[in-house]
Amino acid sequence: MQQYDEQESIRPGVSASNSAVAPRPHPLYPYLMKVFFALLSLSTLALAKDKDITLEECPAPVKATIAEYSKKFAFEKVELEGKSEPKVYGAKFLSPDGRRFEIIMSDDGKVQKTELKKSKTEEKQPEKEKGKGKDKAK
Repeated sequence: MQQYDEQESIRPGVSASNSAVAPRPHPLYPYLMKVFFALLSLSTLALAKDKDITLEECPAPVKATIAEYSKKFAFEKVELEGKSEPKVYGAKFLSPDGRRFEIIMSDDGKVQKTELKKSKTEEKQPEKEKGKGKDKAK
């Protein structure tokens, strides 16, 4: 029967002198790290800020689309959306009934999406407090 010293490891094949060796990483670790960094880089692209630009800086097809919408709606501003390639432009308009919206278009002037935005009066008004106006009769 073999007896162990207090400093000798109980694990077979591992002595007390090399028990401080780091454990082996999981076999999927390299792949998980690649996925993690890929998602991290995508999230930074998604958080890219829009850049306000002038109408003169837009390509001719984008100017033509904005001019077409300006016949019916009041033009507010144009933005370069994020840092993507090909470039994507966003033009904000105000409808006659006071609603704001943005058209998202590619650099060839084709509208990709239309988004309804908050009106300027909605942005300035704070949200109503809950329970405001209720009677406190006991």
